[in-house]
Amino acid sequence: MCVAITTPNRAFRPTLEQLGQCERANRHGTGLAWLNGRRVEYVKNLPIAEIHRLLADIAGPAIVHFRIASVGGVDPQLCHPFPITHRAELRQQGTARSVLFHNGTWAEHRSAAAHYGLTFPKREPLSDTRIAASLIARFGFDWLKRADYCRWALLDRKGIRRIGHWHEVDGCHYSNLGWQPHTFGGSYEYLQPGFFDEDGDSDPEAA
Repeated sequence: MCVAITTPNRAFRPTLEQLGQCERANRHGTGLAWLNGRRVEYVKNLPIAEIHRLLADIAGPAIVHFRIASVGGVDPQLCHPFPITHRAELRQQGTARSVLFHNGTWAEHRSAAAHYGLTFPKREPLSDTRIAASLIARFGFDWLKRADYCRWALLDRKGIRRIGHWHEVDGCHYSNLGWQPHTFGGSYEYLQPGFFDEDGDSDPEAA
């Protein structure tokens, strides 16, 4: 199901331990985006130690993502974020006006792509999040409120916006708490992502 973390500034960052817990529960790749002036920089598939180091250097808002494969299967190209453009390109790093992160499975992605006539280059992998990034390049972020049973996060020059039900932990917002270790009978187990989640109202406010 993945987990996304929105973090408003250097004073509120996930710890290296928390990043490690998220990675152990979501092992199919990482992504990081941050605001640099009026542009968003992003990079995918970094080790958690490098993510932690970068977060300490970045002053402003940032978003971290840990993927566990669903739509599109295990493919490093499908790690988040996706630039919000008509093609939602698969670059492993770059800059963009805005980028999209997602936690959940958006069931209507294929029907939405067909309805709006979306096309992507042949032989490139495709996922529900990539389709969503292409759609909101056309219709805006609020279009995803119709899919608020998922958790969505956008980063642009205005900061972070979220849709869906998020959990605040130590000043950061997590898209689910399935990465947290919980004690049962003296042993540690990882709850499945979304185990305690409830569908929530949209939360478009900046983190």
